[in-house]
Amino acid sequence: MNRILESTEGDIPRRMSSSLSSLRTIQFIGLSMFLVCPLSFAQSSSVNLKEEEAAIRALISNRQMKYTEDKILWSGAFKRPIVASQTGEAYPEADIGKRKNETYSIDVHRIDLASSGDMAYEVSYGKLQYDVDATPVRRVVLDFCLLRVWKKVGREWKVAALFNRPLDLPFQMPADSRVK
Repeated sequence: MNRILESTEGDIPRRMSSSLSSLRTIQFIGLSMFLVCPLSFAQSSSVNLKEEEAAIRALISNRQMKYTEDKILWSGAFKRPIVASQTGEAYPEADIGKRKNETYSIDVHRIDLASSGDMAYEVSYGKLQYDVDATPVRRVVLDFCLLRVWKKVGREWKVAALFNRPLDLPFQMPADSRVK
């Protein structure tokens, strides 16, 4: 019986030493992964935000914007936002079906990208000009501001939301609203 105790007692320091050695190995591996893995993730997922912004600016200047399938569009010409492929209800004064010789220009004021490089927003000012096919023909010129939300779908930038409104138009309370 003493031999069992002697051999067991002698095994304890050896087993503890082995356990400590294993623990140190695990700690070393864990520390190595902690230090090395974030570097490899950062390198593999780094996004050049300047290049992404340039890509969006090129789409705007070349007028090659595409839209997501679930896009949201709203301008001062429509009563409510238009979602996806809905048809919006335009105000009669917007002359949507009577516009001829329509042109517009955009001056990008700001583009901010998410650090992930897959979302961005743009604030721009613009000028919309068109003739209204009526008697007599009249020329309409509107200055506007817009907010566009960009989303990267696959490798392609698309507009997810567009909100624009003519500038310098005062707020008008609807005739049927009541202040309570």
